[in-house]
Amino acid sequence: MLARTPHSPAAATAVIVALQDPPLWSFLGLLALACALLVAAGVAGSRATGRASPTYWW
Repeated sequence: MLARTPHSPAAATAVIVALQDPPLWSFLGLLALACALLVAAGVAGSRATGRASPTYWW
């Protein structure tokens, strides 16, 4: 909301996970794996295109 870029599907996913109350350690493991994959995809994409990522922070 602060960046004026709401993402409704992402918010719905967070609500679904919170309502299911997953075990802490398996949730944190999956969260860490998802973050690592997201960062790796961003780095690979920026290197493949030759663009700096992120272009700007604010």
